[in-house]
Amino acid sequence: MAQTALQAGVEQKRALLDFVLQLGRAMNQPGAAVSETQERLERMAAAYGARGARIVVLPTTLIVSLGRAETGTIEKVPQVGTLLRLDQISDLFELVGRAERARVSGVGRSLAPGRDPRASAPLRDPGDDRRLRDLRRRHLPDPRARRA
Repeated sequence: MAQTALQAGVEQKRALLDFVLQLGRAMNQPGAAVSETQERLERMAAAYGARGARIVVLPTTLIVSLGRAETGTIEKVPQVGTLLRLDQISDLFELVGRAERARVSGVGRSLAPGRDPRASAPLRDPGDDRRLRDLRRRHLPDPRARRA
């Protein structure tokens, strides 16, 4: 049981880290200020229980660690030549606002110490999965493509 909870916690941290990186890359595309992106990503991580998250946003780079003793991930943020339409930008920032309140399904449950990460799920909006899938498919490079 303890091993299962530990594995679930690791999976939740990885899911949150991936989500923070994806939204950070997506927020860069319409030209959001790096200070705004950093603040919003920190609020998002804290909302999911990673209150000690360390996030640095530069115009072409994201550096994310979910805690002081955690390893950091450095992501190159490509400067994509295509512009987002206003409705796409609106959808993106609606999703970011929901993530700041831990209201995006599939991202994570609380990462607070001593809590089973499987114990509580965020409120689910049926459109979240579709929005994330659409954002990933249309606007974000496939992370698996660069590993190949």
